[in-house]
Amino acid sequence: MKKYIVTILFLSSLATSANAVTGCGLLYFFLPPAYRADVMTCARGEIEREEGYFVMSEEDSYGPDCIFKVFPFNNPEKFTVLRTQQNYCALEAGAIHVEQITATPPSLKAQYTTHEGAYFTGFSGDVTFKGFNE
Repeated sequence: MKKYIVTILFLSSLATSANAVTGCGLLYFFLPPAYRADVMTCARGEIEREEGYFVMSEEDSYGPDCIFKVFPFNNPEKFTVLRTQQNYCALEAGAIHVEQITATPPSLKAQYTTHEGAYFTGFSGDVTFKGFNE
């Protein structure tokens, strides 16, 4: 029994350290120059703001899960709230989920693309905000 527990712990630590190296535990959120975003909250993971994008990373055994308020640079009253989440990366890339929570005016629909990361090639996942469809 002890042998199995040690093996599981060893494999788990390998997966965790490999994720840190490969990047499949990272999720990028890109914005075009005409848009800005504020982080409203992150339920899981850590986040860093860079010029034109955010980098979210998984933490413990959870993938990143953050909510953003996205708006045009010159019109902050016109916005959408998006939740971006990526499943934990362990021996395969985590699936990406994006949900539009609200928008003002309510007819705004967020346009975005997603690309899953890849465990074996070390690619990070990303969400790229494109703009609004009214």
